[in-house]
Amino acid sequence: MDNRVLFIGGASGSGKTTAAAVLAQELGLHCVHLDEFHYPLHHANRAGAIGRDLSVDLTRAICHRVVEQLLANGAACVVEGGWLTVRQAADLMSDSRFSPLFCAFPEADPGERWRQMREGPGAHWLKTYNDARAIAWLERQVAESRDYRTECCANDVAFVDCSDLTTATASILSKMYSLLR
Repeated sequence: MDNRVLFIGGASGSGKTTAAAVLAQELGLHCVHLDEFHYPLHHANRAGAIGRDLSVDLTRAICHRVVEQLLANGAACVVEGGWLTVRQAADLMSDSRFSPLFCAFPEADPGERWRQMREGPGAHWLKTYNDARAIAWLERQVAESRDYRTECCANDVAFVDCSDLTTATASILSKMYSLLR
């Protein structure tokens, strides 16, 4: 694969981490998980050292810079995480080596989504929540997913509806491969 940065972003719980791992393996590329840049700031927030808004703003700025540097240094990799905005991704598309794709679940039923996540394979952090808290969180993600869809359409950035979790990985991979043609 030539020097390209393949980005999969979007709503938490949409399947982007799973799809990114499969894509990286299929293409023989390294996968950069943007959450790794957030964890230290999240822990600082939980310890009371910095506020939540600052931890989110810093993570977004760091992740944007990481992707810029990957492109500047001719990296070939898959990057996944919800830390780039659609607008940032659209701006980075001025570099033809950057291929962004956002995935979310704007039509999902939060209760059914939670059942699929809870019973499915994988160790998503949401599984540490009780049912009521997880469903409430997923309800907010469904609303955010609708925003992702709207923003992607307005900025001509690829979007995949992953409302059906059982087909999410296949849908994301199919769309990403179509972008690479």
